[in-house]
Amino acid sequence: MEEQRKWSIIREYFGLKYLEAGISFVIVFFIFIPLLILRKSKKNKVQKQEEKKRILLYGAYGNGSVGDDAILQSILENLDESIFDITISSYNPFLTKKSTSHKLIWQGRTLDGLFYMYKTLKKTDILVFGGGGVLETHNNSFTTTIGMMYKFSKVYLAKLLGVKVYCFAVGSNTKPYSKLVHKLVSILLKNVDGISTRDQKSFGFLKEINSSIKIKSLADPAMLLELNNMETIKERPFTVGINVMPYYKLLNGDKSKLKEIRSEIAKCVEILVEKYKAKVFFIPMVNGDDTEEQSAILELISNTENVTCLLPNYSPNELMVKLSNFDLFIGTRLHPNILAFNVNTPIIGIAYHDKIFSLFDHIQFPDFVHSIQNVSSKKIIQNVIEIMENREVIKTKMNLRQKELKVLAKESFEDLLDISKNER
Repeated sequence: MEEQRKWSIIREYFGLKYLEAGISFVIVFFIFIPLLILRKSKKNKVQKQEEKKRILLYGAYGNGSVGDDAILQSILENLDESIFDITISSYNPFLTKKSTSHKLIWQGRTLDGLFYMYKTLKKTDILVFGGGGVLETHNNSFTTTIGMMYKFSKVYLAKLLGVKVYCFAVGSNTKPYSKLVHKLVSILLKNVDGISTRDQKSFGFLKEINSSIKIKSLADPAMLLELNNMETIKERPFTVGINVMPYYKLLNGDKSKLKEIRSEIAKCVEILVEKYKAKVFFIPMVNGDDTEEQSAILELISNTENVTCLLPNYSPNELMVKLSNFDLFIGTRLHPNILAFNVNTPIIGIAYHDKIFSLFDHIQFPDFVHSIQNVSSKKIIQNVIEIMENREVIKTKMNLRQKELKVLAKESFEDLLDISKNER
């Protein structure tokens, strides 16, 4: 983990990011991909049956996101440690080690991570790529393409070293990739040993890229997180949670649209407080990004007496406790919506990405989500009224769907176990 600090200082001081990008491009497109194409067959490592399978978890861990922490927690809780010897790759091992005692490596953010991952992959049997949106892009910019190239380079390297790769309940685009990213994803799909997606839309999109791949549409592993002793506060006022994120990053500099979105969310909060006498809690998932946005919206609210802004200093379990004591939750990011759903708190979505629409399709509440591009306080309040008037019916439907989605989420773990047993 000392390498993380040392390399970060060196690359910032000498401005090496553009050189790294160029070198990585050469490595990926002129070495890794040609070697993968030329391979006649997939030859994986052979291991004695009695030994534990050494797996490396490779996702967006250590980013300071409670959502990614929820994915990691669920994977660790559901992997059988009598079968698997687990190592976790993290962007920030110092942060990740606060929540786990498992072995950690620094995966780096650019070319640097390839060298550190190489040392671990040589001693790995299975690379678990995901869960989360590891196949998602938010735009087709050059920066996004380079980021995907860095990410996939570790998967390509794993296959060249004879390591099995399972894409675990991943999310993908539903809109076309750039030509380069399409090529990167296509090569990945042809070479992995198994793949499951967290929703039907991701499944369909990846099938369009490669119709011959063996792929399953399952569910996000965070769906498996639950509170064993869920205690709710019986005597409390009407309480609403809300999650926002840095909307300016989605709008390509459109300040008038940003002002409109913030104004509509602020108006919604004011109606909840003044008309419905609600206590409103802002629930951030990422420190900095989410906390700054909620502060900007708070400035537009005239009466903030019953409005509280929290900090994201909670674990997924601690967050679920908070969510379980809300009468409803209005969420922008994916995983606070999932965790609220897990504890049977009715949810209303503000969709900044197709994955939010996919979630509400998956949980069978498609009328309770609105695009960020045309969000309005009127539409959200209409959903609030519907939830208040049909609360028990909605919660019963949620409970039934939770059971179905948990079965799907567990299937990714079963597939991973099958891959670990299948010696090729």
